[in-house]
Amino acid sequence: VRRRTARARPRAAPSMMGFPARAWRAGARNSTAASCYTVIQALAHGGGSRRWAGSNITITSTAGGGHGRGSVGGKRRRLAKLREQLRQEQDTTAQVNTSAPANVDSNRTFAIETYGCQMNVSDSEVVRSILLSSGWSEAPEATDSKEQPLPALTLINTCAIREGAESKIWQRLHKLNHERRNGLRGNRSKGRSLRDGANVRVGVLGCMAERLKSKLLEEAPGGVVDLVVGPDAYRELPALLETLEQGEAETAIDVALSLEETYADVAPVRRNSDGVGAYVSIMRGCNNMCSYCVVPFTRGRERSRPMASILDEVSRLIDQGYKEVTLLGQNVNSYHDKTTITNTEEGSAITVMALDLETPALVDDDSGSAERQRGRDSKEAYDHTPGFTNMYRLRGGDGARMVHLLDSVTRLPGAEELRVRFTSPHPKDFPLALLQLIAERPQLCNQLHLPAQSGSDRILERMRRGYTVEAYLELVERARATIPGVTFSSDFIAGFCGETEADHLATLDLIRTVGYDQAFLFAYSLRDRTHAAHKMEDDVPEEVKKRRLQEMIETWRSDTTCRNEQNERDFVPSFGVPGAKIVPGRLHLVLVEGAAKRPLRSAAGVEQAALTGRTDTNKRILFTDQPVELLEASAWGLGGSSGMFTQGAQLNPGDYAVVRVTGVAGHTLRGEPLAKTTLGEWSHARHLSEWAMA
Repeated sequence: VRRRTARARPRAAPSMMGFPARAWRAGARNSTAASCYTVIQALAHGGGSRRWAGSNITITSTAGGGHGRGSVGGKRRRLAKLREQLRQEQDTTAQVNTSAPANVDSNRTFAIETYGCQMNVSDSEVVRSILLSSGWSEAPEATDSKEQPLPALTLINTCAIREGAESKIWQRLHKLNHERRNGLRGNRSKGRSLRDGANVRVGVLGCMAERLKSKLLEEAPGGVVDLVVGPDAYRELPALLETLEQGEAETAIDVALSLEETYADVAPVRRNSDGVGAYVSIMRGCNNMCSYCVVPFTRGRERSRPMASILDEVSRLIDQGYKEVTLLGQNVNSYHDKTTITNTEEGSAITVMALDLETPALVDDDSGSAERQRGRDSKEAYDHTPGFTNMYRLRGGDGARMVHLLDSVTRLPGAEELRVRFTSPHPKDFPLALLQLIAERPQLCNQLHLPAQSGSDRILERMRRGYTVEAYLELVERARATIPGVTFSSDFIAGFCGETEADHLATLDLIRTVGYDQAFLFAYSLRDRTHAAHKMEDDVPEEVKKRRLQEMIETWRSDTTCRNEQNERDFVPSFGVPGAKIVPGRLHLVLVEGAAKRPLRSAAGVEQAALTGRTDTNKRILFTDQPVELLEASAWGLGGSSGMFTQGAQLNPGDYAVVRVTGVAGHTLRGEPLAKTTLGEWSHARHLSEWAMA
């Protein structure tokens, strides 16, 4: 018997109040409007946008209004009532309780399992926020306790970029089917508290849900999947779950892609965060249409969050004590917020303005960055990497670009001590202006991810990458000439359609030539719906793919180890300071992330507790946990005065530490902490002497 399946209705145009009808009904059932949606957009006459203090709801108004039920006066009265409710609420956006309360309804508990990229981690934080705001509670993590039941809802956020990623999900679904039949959570302990399997639901989210759609409901082992939701439909989760709870259907699915959804108004809820680093999604989707890639079909078209919402989220993270943010997007450096332009005044943060000005301009400041030409005609504002082309032609027009966003983030109050990274970019979107900004701002990390995919011009053309090896290497040299100490990472595919042995050897040569500090290497797996699936033959045998992949891994590992031995451990700095002590080992500024999983063993065989962190160039480094000196730039004899060290400073997560490299283990470094410092002090010392060059 075919199970009844609730399918999402087409997205309705917003009414005058800005609510889908389903959302408005949900709001009427709840005690507060905030429990209706994480954020509600209410449309009214006039223009502008404001976030109501003490609330997680944003009221946005646009000129012209809209249409909807009832009179304008009635709509305004409902809006006034909503505003009054909001004034009585506490700020649930910033203070959502991420753990289940003692009296939690066991029938409304959930757990999220995340697979794949950083974007999925960020999406899981959005899903968590939506469910918590809808009256659900997150179940505690699985332990060895025998009293812990299965959560009522298990959501699996999936990846579909390669066949291997999907295989892991199918294995997990088989295991969940077993757990649901037996009422167990995990295999660590027999005899856990049981829950009726009929009351346990499993949902599949993300890219695999978008790619397979209803096949997941039909082919999942034991019919274990009850819910399938694509990456643009997470707002519909409460309504879909309500449909299942009320017995209106046995399964539910919503995989509609959106041209607008960015979840800009949903404040992510981060669980198990180290309080040091956080992900911030700035755009979604991809327009590049590389022939091998399924992302445009699982994530949809590119759309960027309004810059103001990104700055608001980063500001909150700064206030909460975070020291590093990673800006995320499938094609992150093609960020283009078409709804705003930017004006920069000397000494002030970038101001977001409406686009209906007569002469929109990207006005330059006086901070030594005039060469970035921010004041040119905004209709010519798209500036791609020289020598690169675009499959997608409509990238011009008004709006804020990646360089403006990064400029604005680094000018936020408190951002002086905030590291900023971004991933995953495309090499075509690294114009000189962006490289110059990274070199200029100490908060922007000196590490670039430049996915090459292949070292053969012929294969790059078949992949529809839009560049040649020559253009790619020119970008690498331009980055090295612009950003002191920059390092690179990349992606490569082994065994793409039609790849010959000569093409493979060209890829190995590119790996050696550039010298990547990190590389993500995979054997090609054909994905349906892609250009390669329609037009090419997957003609490289699997055993050849595996051999070529292994050769790529060995080439990268040997090159990285040799380079680290030479450039890190055996580096002898030149202080330029009379009487300075010269010792081997490069110095790095390391952001302490926490305790290492294993202790470090000294030369004498003594084990010592260790800390772990990453350098500005994104290298993992382990170093002993010991008291250090508190460093000011003047203490190094570099700031014009002798200065003094403060003894006995303890390093904690979120601190910046000066660490000297003492050993190399592949692409991981070992080190000795010398001092506790700040990003500002390190930047000052770094600009005064190559001794402090990371």
